Amino acid sequence: MIKRYENRVLLTNPPQYPWYWWCECGYTEKGGADRGILMEDFYYQQWEEVNKG
Repeated sequence: MIKRYENRVLLTNPPQYPWYWWCECGYTEKGGADRGILMEDFYYQQWEEVNKG
C-alpha cells in the first residue's frame, strides 16, 4: 500500500497533514496526520546550520 496525502491541511499549530493508505486496486484505509514544524523551530534549524561550530 502507498501512503497518500489528502488535499487539505488542518489549521492547528503546528499544521497537520492528513494521509491515508491507498492500494492500486482502489482500496483505501484510514491513516493519520503528519505534523509540520513551527516556524520558530524552522528558523532555529536554519540558525544551527549556519552556526555549526
